[in-house]
Amino acid sequence: MPAARRAGARARSPARDWWKSRGEARPRSWTATDGHGASPAPARAVVEEIRAAGGHAPADGHDVAGAAGARALVAAALERWGRLDSLVNNAGISNPRPLSELTGEECRRVMDTHAGGTLSILRAVWPHMAAAGYGRIVNTCSDALFGDTGLSA
Repeated sequence: MPAARRAGARARSPARDWWKSRGEARPRSWTATDGHGASPAPARAVVEEIRAAGGHAPADGHDVAGAAGARALVAAALERWGRLDSLVNNAGISNPRPLSELTGEECRRVMDTHAGGTLSILRAVWPHMAAAGYGRIVNTCSDALFGDTGLSA
C-alpha cells in the first residue's frame, strides 16, 4: 500500500491531474464529471492531440448510459470507418463525495453510466464484431474501486 494511503492522505487519480500534467489550466467549459453538462471541449482537445500525432479520431457526445446512445455511437463509427475492429469501454462519471452523501438519483446515474454504459456499448458492437468474425474489447473500471478517498463509483 502506498505511504500516502497508509498515512490517510487523499489519494490522487491520474485522470484528475491530466491537464495539470500537461502544464495547462483546465478549460472553463469542462464537462461536469457527475454526468451533468455537455461540453465537447475535452473530447475535442483529445481528438486534436490524436490528429496532431498522425492518428484519426472523431469527438462524439452520445450518452452511452442508454441503449439508444450506444447504438447511435456505433452507427456513427460504422458510417465513418465501415467496420468495428476494437472497443475500449471507458465511459464513467464521478461524484466526488462519499457514498453516504449521494442522492439516490446520483447513485443511479453513476451506475447507469459505469455498468449500464458498459453493457449498452457491448450489446451495440457485439453483432457487428460477431458477423465479422473478429473484434477486440477492453473494459476499464473506476479507480474508486481501489479506495480513492471521497469518490463513489
